[in-house]
Amino acid sequence: MAYAENNGTRLFWAESGAGPTVLLIQGFGYAHDMWYRTVPVLSPGYRVIRFDNRGGGDERRAPGGVPR
Repeated sequence: MAYAENNGTRLFWAESGAGPTVLLIQGFGYAHDMWYRTVPVLSPGYRVIRFDNRGGGDERRAPGGVPR
């Protein structure tokens, strides 16, 4: 698993495939894995990046469940 960290905030991200980059951005309330049908279609020809929005998915939370 990959994480991006900045000023105490840590967000999960993942990538698949190779080629021109496509960034998949889902609506708040969904996690990166909502793209499970899309990634296999795009990844043979593209580098596909997906992430979890702040407060959702695999993001690490501070004590008390407050997003960092």
